[in-house]
Amino acid sequence: MPLFRSLNRLLKRKELPHSRVLVRVDLNIPIDKNGYIGWAESYRIESIVDTVNAIRNAGATVILLSHRGRPQGKIDESYSLLPCCIPLEKALSCPVEFLADPFSQESKKKIITAYPQQVFLLENLRFYPGEEENDIHFSRELAKYGDWFVNEAFAVSHRNVASVTGLARLLPAYAGITLAREIKMLSRVITQPKKPFIAIVGGAKISTKIGVIKKLLKHADEIWLTGGLANTCLASSGQRIGGSITEQSAYDEARSLIKNKKIKLPEDYIVTESIKKKPLPFSPTNVREPNDIRPREWIGDIGPNTLLSMKNSLKNAGTVVWNGPVGYMEDARFAKGTNQLISLLTRSHANVIVGGGETVQAWRLVHHTPTMWKSLSHITLSTGGGAMLEFIEKGTLIGIKVLSN
Repeated sequence: MPLFRSLNRLLKRKELPHSRVLVRVDLNIPIDKNGYIGWAESYRIESIVDTVNAIRNAGATVILLSHRGRPQGKIDESYSLLPCCIPLEKALSCPVEFLADPFSQESKKKIITAYPQQVFLLENLRFYPGEEENDIHFSRELAKYGDWFVNEAFAVSHRNVASVTGLARLLPAYAGITLAREIKMLSRVITQPKKPFIAIVGGAKISTKIGVIKKLLKHADEIWLTGGLANTCLASSGQRIGGSITEQSAYDEARSLIKNKKIKLPEDYIVTESIKKKPLPFSPTNVREPNDIRPREWIGDIGPNTLLSMKNSLKNAGTVVWNGPVGYMEDARFAKGTNQLISLLTRSHANVIVGGGETVQAWRLVHHTPTMWKSLSHITLSTGGGAMLEFIEKGTLIGIKVLSN
């Protein structure tokens, strides 16, 4: 497991009361102007509550840092973090003061003269080019606001940006409670998984996941590939996938992968008619095996035989890692596979780790109340998708490495 300083070490520091703590969080979530976040998307705010409250209870001021969207280093009000204040105040049970111009003299004065336990939220850091460029001068300006730095944003800990690695090199840096939990959880998956270990990996492009699939092959007993990944594997071996999405540039890698007996591909699919690699909205669906798929048909979901085979694989699983829906769940016609997989894993006795924004949202939509969710003690939701896969592949992340320096 990677070395890192935990938040408990910071909480024991005698200097912490009346000091200021910069906390990197992930508020990159869909939210309306009234501060409404759906139950399925609110898990990222819930994930920071323990860390923020622990720091506040120790008597320190908290300055929250985040990004939202991709404004390309320019101010774009549609990506403002202002609407996040309402759900943050509700979750933290305290006021959150928003600083629209974080580097103005007024904002600096407010932070410097803040009272203990006060919480600030700075405007979207990606409004400034220095954030994604990891500019040292930008990091230094941010560092002036804090005495300590806490990373509670696993989802962006694979990013070499000012608010993740830059600050950690300038201030004493610690891992938040949720970040530390995710590091420990994923480290066990790599080093000591309870067997049998089953991985389910979806997504559009196999080229972005070759590395993690190869790493999983060293530890997992079976790896199910779904979505565009499976399409590319099938097409690379000469099977028909109609007009479905595929990645021709990765055919050689895909052919090599499917030679490994641990790799499992769907046996049948739910398909519909398509045009230009998109499903026609009102066309009926059919169940097809790969070689029966017609030229104008489009794969939207895994079929019933595939679900049955998955059920048999998962029946005795000890560990399951799932990243990426198994179908095009934005369309209700193709959500059945993902929803039934959720039901299978809910009833499983395995340690289940679910990662990726769409996958986690799908899970929470099925288990749509906190009461239902808290009863599932064997399920762990990862706050990161790409970060989770990169951690499994490399054993650490750049944003975690800097916490041990």
